[in-house]
Amino acid sequence: MDLSAPSSLWADLQPMHHFDYFVGTTCGASDVVTRRSVEHFSGSRTTRSYKMRINGLQLQSGTTYFTTIVAVAFNGLTTSRCTDGITVDFTPPNVPADWLIDLSERSLSWRAFNDPESFVASYEVCLGSYPGGRDVAACSTVAPANGALVLHLIPVLQDRRWTEGETVYASWRVNNRAGLSTYTSSSFQYRR
Repeated sequence: MDLSAPSSLWADLQPMHHFDYFVGTTCGASDVVTRRSVEHFSGSRTTRSYKMRINGLQLQSGTTYFTTIVAVAFNGLTTSRCTDGITVDFTPPNVPADWLIDLSERSLSWRAFNDPESFVASYEVCLGSYPGGRDVAACSTVAPANGALVLHLIPVLQDRRWTEGETVYASWRVNNRAGLSTYTSSSFQYRR
């Protein structure tokens, strides 16, 4: 989604004379865009569904924006609806300073990463012979949780022939709901 031009979608219940809109940081507010007529929109009277695009907005990361649509009937009566809002997120998840709890041939455990704007959606953990590698084990997806997260490696690693002291790299890709990612990795020495 182009965050500089968010869209709004709505359906009308009867033929309307025109539509107005405004945008704010709370539902019903117009502190971002004051009330304006919808100049260009896509849709038709047969589908009764419309989509408009608002260009040129200066949006701030971490702020939630709401669009209110006002339908104006031919007799002058109005009705309005407010969107659920979109929280803008330009930043990937944060890596906690003490994120790694344990990294060994038995399991990986780490503290939950933080993303205050759109929250962590998933963790992808890969094992390789180099940082970011996947040649030791395919990536595993781990759902977000509060507190510590654990990925048990015994089933993943038992099929590989290991050399004592071999270095294995665990690499994390942490994704937020806005589609942004953070990458980090760490290593351990294999011991029998």
